[in-house]
Amino acid sequence: MQGMHDLFDVVRAGDLEVLIQMLDVHGLKILDTRDESGILPLGLGCFRTAFLWAADRGHLDIMREIVSRYGLKILKQLSINGRTPLHMAAASGKTAAVGRLMAWDDSMIDARDIYGCTPFGWAATFDHVPCMKLMYVNKGKAAEFLTQQDFDGNTALHTAAHFNNTATVEQLLKWGGEQDLPLLRISNHEGKTPWDCALGHPRIRQLMRRYG
Repeated sequence: MQGMHDLFDVVRAGDLEVLIQMLDVHGLKILDTRDESGILPLGLGCFRTAFLWAADRGHLDIMREIVSRYGLKILKQLSINGRTPLHMAAASGKTAAVGRLMAWDDSMIDARDIYGCTPFGWAATFDHVPCMKLMYVNKGKAAEFLTQQDFDGNTALHTAAHFNNTATVEQLLKWGGEQDLPLLRISNHEGKTPWDCALGHPRIRQLMRRYG
C-alpha cells in the first residue's frame, strides 16, 4: 500500500484504484495536502494538490472520484500562482477536462492568476486551439473574451504571436474578423501591438496582413 508521499505520483499516473484505496485509508484530508516535489522546471510542480494534478493530466475518472467525495468545493483549490483547475487543464491542452470543469463551474473561465492570465490565455500560450474553442463557445463568443488583457496588457493574440503559435493566431484573427474587432491595434503596457510581438515570425505576420 502506497504511503502518503506517493499520493501525487499515483494521481499523475492516473491510477484510480490505488487512489481510492488511499482515500479509504487516509480520508479526505490528503486531498488538501500540497506537492512539494518540484518535479517541473523552476519548481512549478510545487504546492499543487491532487486535484490540480488530475486536472493538469486530464484524468477525468480521478477528477470525478475526488469531486464525488470532497464535493464541488474542491474546485476552489488554487496553485501557488493562483491558477484554478481550469487553468491547469487549459494549459495542458486537456480538452475533455476543460469541458468537465466548465460543466461543474463555468465561473472559472473568468478566473485570473497572479499574472492576470485567464484559462483562455494559457490555452493560447501553449497553442491549444480545441480548448480555446470550448471556452469561447461557453462564453457565448463574447467580444470581451478576445480583447481581455493580463496585468501586462497582453491579449491572447499578443501572447500567441510572441510564441509563434500559428494555429492560435489564425483562430483568434478569424474570430476577431467575425466580430469586427481591432485585435491587431491593441497595445500592451509597453506600447506593443500583436504585430510587434510577432517580430521574427514571418508566418505570423503573413497571417496578420491577411486579416489586417
